[in-house]
Amino acid sequence: QKLIKCFEEALPLTKLLAGPNHKDVSRLLDRMGEVYKRLHDWDNAIGSFQGSLRARKEGKPEGPKDDKESALLMQRAGECHLYKNEYGRAKSIFQSALKILEQNLGRVTMPVASCTYCLGIAYYYLH
Repeated sequence: QKLIKCFEEALPLTKLLAGPNHKDVSRLLDRMGEVYKRLHDWDNAIGSFQGSLRARKEGKPEGPKDDKESALLMQRAGECHLYKNEYGRAKSIFQSALKILEQNLGRVTMPVASCTYCLGIAYYYLH
């Protein structure tokens, strides 16, 4: 709990000093998401992963916005939706993440395999 409190205090300071779309803001939100996930605070975890993704995309004025790291953030958010029994939402996120991963890495890679597994879990619970 103390760790998350420190992160929550650091976030507005980091945004103020570096800007809301700086890579440090994205990293901090990603770390916060992981801590919230360990605490089973799914809503805050999802919000943190989505905030990290938004800062990451808006902080890249040039170049591809959908890269491996963005897809992995999406996958982590999707996993939280699975834990919340929001299987349709999880499925949609995993499909988007999988498309990005395949475009960036090819079909035969561990990140693609991991995301495909998560998508399979979502399908399993939907049917």
